[in-house]
Amino acid sequence: NDVIKLQGDGSDRRIYRIFYSNISYIGVYGANKAENEAFVAFTNHFTDHSMPVPEIFEYEPDLGIYVEEDLGDVTLCDYVAGICTDAEPRQCAAPVYKKVLQWLSQFQIVVGQTLDFSYCYQSLCFDYDAMMRDLLYFQKRFLDVFKSKDYNADKLAADFSTLAASLARVPADYFMYRDFQSKNIMIVDNEPHFIDYQAGRKGALQYDVASLLFDAYVDISEEFRGQMLDYYLVTVKNNVKENEFLKYFNDFALLRALQALAAFAFLSIEKKKRQFLKSIPCGLKNIEFLLQSKGIFAKLDELRRIFVEDILLNIELRKF
Repeated sequence: NDVIKLQGDGSDRRIYRIFYSNISYIGVYGANKAENEAFVAFTNHFTDHSMPVPEIFEYEPDLGIYVEEDLGDVTLCDYVAGICTDAEPRQCAAPVYKKVLQWLSQFQIVVGQTLDFSYCYQSLCFDYDAMMRDLLYFQKRFLDVFKSKDYNADKLAADFSTLAASLARVPADYFMYRDFQSKNIMIVDNEPHFIDYQAGRKGALQYDVASLLFDAYVDISEEFRGQMLDYYLVTVKNNVKENEFLKYFNDFALLRALQALAAFAFLSIEKKKRQFLKSIPCGLKNIEFLLQSKGIFAKLDELRRIFVEDILLNIELRKF
């Protein structure tokens, strides 16, 4: 029998691999009881619907401890790096991405519809207020740390409100995973399995797809992103109007990209997890793409100016 402490990535939870009778398990201690309750309740629901999530074997709510199935160490990020010899994943990664997107639509549209959302511990819905919190998080944790020039705070606040108000109009009656990215997708025998959905809530379909296809951990090409987005739209064609979905897709991608930059800065500087700095250049590359694409970004004058005239010119940020 043996116990090995694992790196928790961005989480404050303490995670261990436990070996018992030649079988390995994952043991987790989390101080946030509401977060634990959300993860366990969501997992049990997903398991009941045959979704590929870790089985929970033991849960002690008063102790903040649960024991779950060990899904190994290979994330989607690791898997793509291992099978793709090019700098960017192309057709070699398409089969696994398609499987991931198939499962995502199941989470969002099928299984999520009967989920007990009372377990949502951060917010019940990704609404205007929740979006504004993300945007202010970006301002505090990323922009105010890395800016070299002053900006107009009032104009930036107006841009934030414009973006959040526009996206808050999009139907948000689906399960939103919230952190649907390559480090939260484990690959077991070439099949995707899913973890870290405890921050899930009601939200729009676009957010999770944007989180995956603008993932700053995996640098994917514009061509590949377009192919995978087209495939996703086929999987949800009975539930969405394509034109309406695409109208807001890049705007949700922008919101996610800003939140991700804030998280990388916060984790690397405040939490001293310096490895997250390495994801900032890819995050800025996503911003550059979104600056050139159709969407509301063209109307956010102060936010655009900040990136074009300051942040994107910061050579040190581009070299992390």
